[in-house]
Amino acid sequence: MWFRFAFATCMLAIIGIAGVVPAQELPPPEPKPKPRPERPAEPKPTPRPGQPGEPTETPAPPDTQIPPPAPPGSLLIKVDAPCKIVVDGEDVATLAAGRVIKVPLDLGEHLVEANSTEQEGVLWEKLINIEDNAQKFVRVGLAQPVEEARLRRPFTHEATGLMWTPTDSGDDKWNDSAGEYCSDLVFGGFTDWRLPTIEELKSIYFPDTEKPFKTVNDVDVCGTIQTGFEAPQKDAAYVWSSERSCIVFEFGAGAEVRPSCFSGHRVLCVRGLSNPDG
Repeated sequence: MWFRFAFATCMLAIIGIAGVVPAQELPPPEPKPKPRPERPAEPKPTPRPGQPGEPTETPAPPDTQIPPPAPPGSLLIKVDAPCKIVVDGEDVATLAAGRVIKVPLDLGEHLVEANSTEQEGVLWEKLINIEDNAQKFVRVGLAQPVEEARLRRPFTHEATGLMWTPTDSGDDKWNDSAGEYCSDLVFGGFTDWRLPTIEELKSIYFPDTEKPFKTVNDVDVCGTIQTGFEAPQKDAAYVWSSERSCIVFEFGAGAEVRPSCFSGHRVLCVRGLSNPDG
């Protein structure tokens, strides 16, 4: 009995020892990685035109315009005085004396005008017909009408403010009649003309001119044959002054001369008072 009890107890102990398995320690679970915060998306750069690898917009080509054909004809214009050329009411060019300009023109009639740049109101105009694809030539003659207009108008000398007759008396005057010539003169709408002083005559002497008698460009005097008791002298241009001692100014050499009061010389007339700053 006891044997059975001991046997049973031993068997239970063996079974208990065999059935008890020590628990194995499992590794702790790995911690889950923390989610990284998302970075905001960077804006994409705007592609520049022509940048490699980037699409570019090609502008639409402009409408192709065919240039108009050149006019079939032309006109050569030569001028003999400074002027502005106008063709069919449109300004073409401003030319100096002796210059030539070529103007392309369509066939047909064209109005050509030349306005003097020296004398206001002096105009040359002509109707020109261009035909058969031809090149025409026209000479603009303004020099003579400009000169005629100049001779009809007084000249104002900017340096002194004096107004002068543009030419001399045209014939010789004795000293006692020279003053009367100017006081009786009606020219340019003025009646207060007088004989100039010797200093006023010197103010219009211009030695650098190519004229034989050296006055400023807008005043002309002519050579005179000296009369009276003096020997004839053809290469001089004597002009009376208002001096009581019968003094003339000679525009060839630029000198004042004291001839005989009974000799004849040219007369220039002047009006106004000299500019004190001149």
